[in-house]
Amino acid sequence: MVKIISILRKYPEGLTPKYIALYTGLNQNTIKSLLPKISEIIKKDGMRGIYILVEKLSHIHIFNWNFHNTILSYKIPEYSG
Repeated sequence: MVKIISILRKYPEGLTPKYIALYTGLNQNTIKSLLPKISEIIKKDGMRGIYILVEKLSHIHIFNWNFHNTILSYKIPEYSG
């Protein structure tokens, strides 16, 4: 379990069980059976099979962005163009 947590700590965007198995050297079926048992790991909403490490639940909403047809703008004070 420590190997899985340390790998997911290096990839905050999350990984699939296949890549977790590749990076840890563990069997993919072992990874799939262990992931639901580790309380610090959750399945990312909206992304199929992506698991993320959540050490503090206060920042979980950071990873659940959902933008559609969004325009972001910023006025630069010293720019005249």
